[in-house]
Amino acid sequence: MLARLLAQAIRIHQWPKNLLVFLPALASQKFGEVSLFGASLVAFVAFCLTTSAVYLINDVVDLKTDRNHPAKRLRPFASGALSTTWCYFLAPTLLILAVYLIALRLGWSFLAVLGCYTLLALAYSAGLKRILVLDVVVIALLFGLRVIAGYAATGLDYSVWLLSFTQFLFFSLALMKRDIELATLRTDRADGTGRGYLLRDRNVIGSAGVASGLISILVFSLYVNSDVVRQLYRDPWILWLACPILAYGVGRIWILANRDIVDADPVMFVLRDPVSYVLGGCLALVALAAKFGLPITAPN
Repeated sequence: MLARLLAQAIRIHQWPKNLLVFLPALASQKFGEVSLFGASLVAFVAFCLTTSAVYLINDVVDLKTDRNHPAKRLRPFASGALSTTWCYFLAPTLLILAVYLIALRLGWSFLAVLGCYTLLALAYSAGLKRILVLDVVVIALLFGLRVIAGYAATGLDYSVWLLSFTQFLFFSLALMKRDIELATLRTDRADGTGRGYLLRDRNVIGSAGVASGLISILVFSLYVNSDVVRQLYRDPWILWLACPILAYGVGRIWILANRDIVDADPVMFVLRDPVSYVLGGCLALVALAAKFGLPITAPN
């Protein structure tokens, strides 16, 4: 029972989000260099420990608010099932493990990124989450820092293409999170979570979210025609097939969100959604076809 409560408190189910640190190693296509993926694995563990510590601190800070929330009141600390004393012990322990046992082995660059993530996440919990629009920008940045951490851990050259693509996509998902929260309102008043949005803002948020998702696809289409792609892929034109797949994915999840099918965390919904895995498989096949080529002639 205690183990289950602690697992809920440190949000183990949120750890898959930290797999983003593997993106730089995967995008580099240096699959023969085991050290890159080893460094990414260490970075993944460091982020899991750090994010769990931040969640614990956030739960204690928002204890009174969570107790008045229909869903968050069931969290271990808010419900009283777990004493807040655990937070004061676990949070610093997790941070120490992340810094001294893992982060320092990856170098000061990674430690700096991890520190920036921690400070920004705490600042978000302390007050940035209540500032209109800035809150979703910060959420997108927190996801983006995971990708940057992957570069810092592996020492690979930063790709403006990957960072731009993911940042616009993360911003779209962050806006979707706010749109879903506003869908629960029945009157045009400031939302109950204290974010400062009104029900009428859904139109603007939805439009901006869809636009940001489509811009990420535009970035990808420009990437397909770049010099970098010609160096990595034998038939780079095949990557164009990824654009309609991405467009379908972005359009579908926004429509599902508008139908109140997507839950409060769009990223976790994607990780549980079977269709998302099918789309991911299709993208992988497109990438493999572009990498090794097809026995056909490229279109003129």
